[in-house]
Amino acid sequence: TWQINCGGGNTEFCQNRSLSQPFWVTTSVHFIQVPAEPEPKKTSFQMNYFEYDCSRNDVCWPELAFPLTRGYTEETYSQSIAQAMLLVIIFLVTAVLGDPWDKIRKAWNSTTFY
Repeated sequence: TWQINCGGGNTEFCQNRSLSQPFWVTTSVHFIQVPAEPEPKKTSFQMNYFEYDCSRNDVCWPELAFPLTRGYTEETYSQSIAQAMLLVIIFLVTAVLGDPWDKIRKAWNSTTFY
């Protein structure tokens, strides 16, 4: 058993020791079984059956376009659309000026048409 120590918020217990009362402290334990060999960890890019469940995945695919919805309140809707359009333009410029298109342009320029 434990007893409340003297000196808390109520000073009556310090003056009259007969006022302190013992109380029981109990605890309980729940045992679980743990497998001997843990399952291999999944990578963040590994698709599983819960791919659309945001609580079980590292990547939440349904919320990828969340900034473009009206529920997104961090920035104005026009700013979100402008940022999305800027990302699309950057992606297109990168794709056109990137290595595959550079090879196609070189092949096109070296070909003679009669």
